[in-house]
Amino acid sequence: MLSVDTRGGAIALFVVALLLLGTWGALLNLAERKGRHTAHTWMDFSIGFFAVSLVCGLTLGQFGHSGTPHPNEQFIQQLRLAHENAPLIGFAMASGVCIFFGNMGLMYALCLSGVTIAVPLFSSFIVIVGLIMSTELALFHWAWKIPTGFMPQKSSAFNENSKGDLEAALPMGKSDSAADLATPPDHDPAKSVIYQDKMADQNAPQRSVKLDKSQRMFWGIGVAVLAGVVGSLFSPGFNVVTNDAFHTLAPGVEPLTVYTGYFYFTVPCLFLAFPVTQFFMMYPPLGQPKSSWLAYIKDHGILSFYGFLSGVCVSAANILQFLGGQAAGYAASDLVQANPIVATIWGIAFFKEYRKSSKAGYTCLVAMYLLYIAAVVLLAVSASTRPGQ
Repeated sequence: MLSVDTRGGAIALFVVALLLLGTWGALLNLAERKGRHTAHTWMDFSIGFFAVSLVCGLTLGQFGHSGTPHPNEQFIQQLRLAHENAPLIGFAMASGVCIFFGNMGLMYALCLSGVTIAVPLFSSFIVIVGLIMSTELALFHWAWKIPTGFMPQKSSAFNENSKGDLEAALPMGKSDSAADLATPPDHDPAKSVIYQDKMADQNAPQRSVKLDKSQRMFWGIGVAVLAGVVGSLFSPGFNVVTNDAFHTLAPGVEPLTVYTGYFYFTVPCLFLAFPVTQFFMMYPPLGQPKSSWLAYIKDHGILSFYGFLSGVCVSAANILQFLGGQAAGYAASDLVQANPIVATIWGIAFFKEYRKSSKAGYTCLVAMYLLYIAAVVLLAVSASTRPGQ
């Protein structure tokens, strides 16, 4: 099994994983902005997510450690000994279910609130909950993560709603007189629905999701928070898988390697993708049309590739994170959750999410960068080489 033993090597893997994790959400968001049905994109994502675990297991997972063959650490051999690792396989699959629904929630949060809000919120809650569960680091270390991840995002979300769109800013439940003032004399109710649909994003009328801006922001923030809480359970679970932290294995039985554990981790993601995709095809949320598997098969092109590539990116990043976590500790591996820095660059440079923003918005953006960088430094400093390596 190919592995990393030094803290320096682990940090290098974390940096690459950070870049990949900051990119996959942007790819999902791009596919939705171009009009692709989110259920189709999610199926492509799930295929790419599983494919990486299988390919890496059959290649990197078959290598001997430092040139010396260790049959019990090889991917195929551990698959054959699955009965000996049944408890750890259960932990891996349970963790896979958590990240499956967490990632799916993030995809819809991206459609609703954009990259610069959904990704930081999602990552913040993954770090806060996952870090507390994964380690016994001092209170100072994880307390820094709360303002690092959450407070700038509240300001960012507030700024998103204050870009000058009067109708989006008006709260629901205004009096009729206020509504009358905002309604022109020649108002046509029949055209109102069309306007509401286009109001979702006037620069991308072909978007798959059809909701007005105020609804998108409210639901997007809620979905991102929920997805982060659910997804945060995957990292502590995977820690148990590769370390046998609860001592569930018989004496002499080796814990699962990163590659074998991650393969079992992705198996439920692939199998769950089919019924979940079918459900969202039949009952599509967010104003999307119904779809079918025949429509999915016909709907392949560059947008399908974006979904597949996003799955490849996040799956490869997870493997790099777990490999680095074995050398530096899984709590330290959470520094890859600084990926919102990369995602925000995509949101600003490519999706123009902060265009014509106020000074307060840019101030919050700079604060987010600084706080995330501070958190990465703290986690890197807290990392230590694991015993025996």
